[in-house]
Amino acid sequence: MNKTIVVLGSIMALAIAAPLLTAQADSDDHNRGIWRGIWQVAKSSAVTDPLTQQECSECHIAYPPRLLSAEAWKGVMGNLSNHFGEDASLDANTRQQIETYLVGNASRSSAPGKLRISEQSWFIHEHQDEVSPRKFAQAKTWSNCQSCHKDAAKGLFDDDD
Repeated sequence: MNKTIVVLGSIMALAIAAPLLTAQADSDDHNRGIWRGIWQVAKSSAVTDPLTQQECSECHIAYPPRLLSAEAWKGVMGNLSNHFGEDASLDANTRQQIETYLVGNASRSSAPGKLRISEQSWFIHEHQDEVSPRKFAQAKTWSNCQSCHKDAAKGLFDDDD
């Protein structure tokens, strides 16, 4: 019984500490467990800001803020006229409100200088052995989350087909 309590306590402590530890994490293999922790938190984090939901989902799902760091979200929001090859410009007030929400709810870590979610170490680790060439051909792009995750727009990514 005491061992069970110790194990459960350790698991709970790790679940609480994982986001804090990610500030020191990088893409090395020894940090894969930490990235797994980020994914577990992010995979069930729906976008709760109506303005962010409305504006971002006009072209793609509104990605949960915890999928990128504050630095990365600032980079994404700072160049909306060239948003991955598209013009996603917003008026200054709308842009600022969305950026405030994303930055305020961001992950504590992501790959430095990488603004694409699909270039993050945890994303690569999570998808590299699970997505067949056939599945990827159907999705056409890594940003088409709902191709495999039916409830991606709700912030749920653990419902793989």
